[in-house]
Amino acid sequence: MIRVNATTGAVFGVVLAILGMMAAGAGHGTYVLLGASSAPAGIGGVLPAIIGTPVLWAVVGWLTASGDRGQATAAAIVLVHYASAAWLLTRSPWGDFAYLGDAMTAFFWGVIAWCVIYAAGQRFVWRAILYPARPNQPLQPTSGAQTRASSKES
Repeated sequence: MIRVNATTGAVFGVVLAILGMMAAGAGHGTYVLLGASSAPAGIGGVLPAIIGTPVLWAVVGWLTASGDRGQATAAAIVLVHYASAAWLLTRSPWGDFAYLGDAMTAFFWGVIAWCVIYAAGQRFVWRAILYPARPNQPLQPTSGAQTRASSKES
């Protein structure tokens, strides 16, 4: 199983940034992927987006691995990421959806890979936040429902 931590977050961010830059095609493609994976860092421009993507996801991974308070902060950062991505993709140059079709033609498997990797990363982050692994224990829901069910069995 993949453990979410600063290293896996940074690797996730680097891969997203590279695929986003490839889709941008030196300004002849689309910035949608880079904008979506870098938000809110992309507010500062293309270079902050490229640098900010690995930093954002490394911080999220580090916070997720750091315990309960860190997990709550990581969840807040990811929610801010979603909201800022939605806003950012309505602005130039990030919201150039007209060029997304051209990018799909020229870089089809790269765009598909970005989508799959981004979705998988979100799944791993939210699973780590909602169902934190405890040493020597299997993953369990954090709600009281599981605890009540196991106490009835005893």
